[in-house]
Parts: sequence; structure tokens; C-alpha cells
Amino acid sequence: MTKPNQRTTRPTNPASRLRPPHAPSISRARAEACRQDFVSFIQMCFDILHPGKSLQMASYLEVVADHLEQVLAGRSNRLMFNLPPRYLKSFITSVAFPAYVLGHDPTKRVIVVSYGSELAVSLANDFRKIISSPRYKSVFPGLQISKIKNTESEIVTTQGGFRLATSVEGALTGPRG
Repeated sequence: MTKPNQRTTRPTNPASRLRPPHAPSISRARAEACRQDFVSFIQMCFDILHPGKSLQMASYLEVVADHLEQVLAGRSNRLMFNLPPRYLKSFITSVAFPAYVLGHDPTKRVIVVSYGSELAVSLANDFRKIISSPRYKSVFPGLQISKIKNTESEIVTTQGGFRLATSVEGALTGPRG
């Protein structure tokens, strides 16, 4: 029994001495994961475009991501995906991948060709929403969008790179990507 004004001592728990994770260090770790791992980056992009929804990374999505990372590394220069509609191929290849490429190298020139002009503009708008988000800027702070040339179909970086959207019936002469 304890006397009034006498403190009781509790057994010390080593885990209680650990400080809770610091929020900025968690944010830095997530940013680093997205910068180094395309699958993590895809999940971040999906969350930016569809807040509150969860992306279940099926094994085929990881295969697509791996092949695109091979393209980025220069180990592959010919690649074609044949997937049914609504399997996220446009989101991954035309939105997330160009954002990832330009984040790593803002001098790259990316041309995205879609079957129709409405889809090309829609995908360009999704791309723009991602690269304008604070989360993207924390992952790739070096990417800056030019204020001089930023149109519905073309987004130019201050370092000379770009993402150009067009369709199969649209013209594509002049720019090389």
C-alpha cells in the first residue's frame, strides 16, 4: 500500500522509451521510395488522382512497371503492352511514366500518342494534376514547368524537356521525343 504523497514506480518498458516516428522523416522515406521505385510512384499518382480509393497492385501491373523501368534505364527500346480496356495501361504508360521520367530527367522529351484527341487531352490533364501536386513536388523538387509554353497538349519544363500529347489523327512533325 502506498502512502499519500508517495510516488509509485512503474516497471520501465524499453518500448516506452522509443519516440514515436517523426512525421517529416516518414514523409522523406515515402518520397524516397517514390523516387526510387516506380510501383510506389504509381500508387502515389493513383492516390493523387483518386483520393480515398485504393489501388490493388496486381502482379501484371508490377510486370508493366518493371518493363517501363527497363525502358527508363535504357535496357529496352521497344515495348508494347496488349491489355484489355480498363486495366490501367493508359494511366501507367501515358500519365505516371512520363511524370516519373521527367522527374528523373527534366530534359527528356516525351511524346504520348492516344487513339483520340479527347483522350490525349484528358491524359495530359491527369499528368498536369500529378506534377502540380505538393506530393509530386516533394518527390521531384527539381522539375519546374515553364510559364512560357504550357498548353493543353504540351507541357514544357524550364530545363527544355516536355510532354507532348497528340492523337493518331493529329499531326506530329517537328518535335523529336
